[in-house]
Amino acid sequence: MNRAWHEQHKMPSGATLKERIEWHVEHAKECGCRPIPQGLLAKQGVREQGQRSGLEIRGQAIGNRE
Repeated sequence: MNRAWHEQHKMPSGATLKERIEWHVEHAKECGCRPIPQGLLAKQGVREQGQRSGLEIRGQAIGNRE
C-alpha cells in the first residue's frame, strides 16, 4: 500500500461519478492496494480512463503501461 499517495489523494466527500472514476484509475496506477470496484468497472468512463493511462482492467491490458 502506498500510504503517502493515499494521504495526499483523499476521495472527495460526495464525489461525482467522474471524480470516483478518476480517483480509482489513478489509484490503480499509483497504489493498486485493492481492485477498482466492480460497479465502476461496468461504467464506460473507467475503460476510457484506463485506455488513456495504460491500465490493466479485468485482466486485459489497456493502452501502453510503462
